[in-house]
Amino acid sequence: MKRTLIYSVFTVIVAFFLTVIIVLAWFMVSEKTEPIIITTGALRTECSFYYGRDSDFDGELDDGTYVEITEAGIEFFNVTPGQIYTYRIVARNEGTVDGLLSITINDIIATDARMYEGFTVMFSDPETKEIALLNGDLPLFTDLILPEGETYVFDFLIKINETISSELKYDTLTITNFIVRLDQAY
Repeated sequence: MKRTLIYSVFTVIVAFFLTVIIVLAWFMVSEKTEPIIITTGALRTECSFYYGRDSDFDGELDDGTYVEITEAGIEFFNVTPGQIYTYRIVARNEGTVDGLLSITINDIIATDARMYEGFTVMFSDPETKEIALLNGDLPLFTDLILPEGETYVFDFLIKINETISSELKYDTLTITNFIVRLDQAY
């Protein structure tokens, strides 16, 4: 009798452990699925930033030449009303799909808050705009379709207006960098 009881208890324990192992194995097998990989293409952009050579700051370039800027930060100091600075950003979609191009001036910092009122960004493509600079970030345009393999040349001017007075002569305004973003077109 004692032997039968031990045999029955042993059988129940073994059956319980086998049931637990089978249930765990079933969950492991049912949770394992093959990964689903969807390749939609790649987005990659190459950008260059240039300033126009203009010795008298009148908006007319000397010989129509541009010089590449390779360091971050554009600093405006000792400016006078009427000066015009010419810049160009060249963005090329080197990806395999069309993209939506957006350009933002990032982190505009002035030593005097009145400096912001004295600077205007002007451009005519992709649309005509005149935008006053402000503290922080300034989106210039968003969601311009840039097809695969195409290049977009964005020319813009930064003009100093009449609100810059002689008392701001020694103050500076700095554009830290530009954000050029290319998102996948839907």
